[in-house]
Amino acid sequence: MKKLIRIIPNLLIKDNYLVKGKQFKNHKNLTLQKEEENCENSNWIFAVRIKNNKDINSANAFFNKNNIETRSMFYPMSYHSHLHKFSNKKIEEVDNILLKEVIMLPSGPNLKTEEILYISKKVIEYSEKL
Repeated sequence: MKKLIRIIPNLLIKDNYLVKGKQFKNHKNLTLQKEEENCENSNWIFAVRIKNNKDINSANAFFNKNNIETRSMFYPMSYHSHLHKFSNKKIEEVDNILLKEVIMLPSGPNLKTEEILYISKKVIEYSEKL
């Protein structure tokens, strides 16, 4: 029984990911992280790339206005005072693009399908404005 209880939340999370992934499939400005062969995604967070997004703050403001909590992609090393001395700004160009274009969306087994569809709809709506 304990093993079954551990398996069920993972199935629900994977189902949420499948619903979200299907929503973004045919939109040219949206891409999802590619899953590598022979690797299993832990599904602890759901990120989507909004190509050509110029400003992550505008994206976050749009989603906050629509009651969707988002987070930015992880910041490059040069943004962190404790890691700055190890950074190399010349190789952070891609990191900065991803910081502007990737948002992390709510995920998890507690989301209802209607909520996932609402979030997906708002991501598509935002991306089509670009």
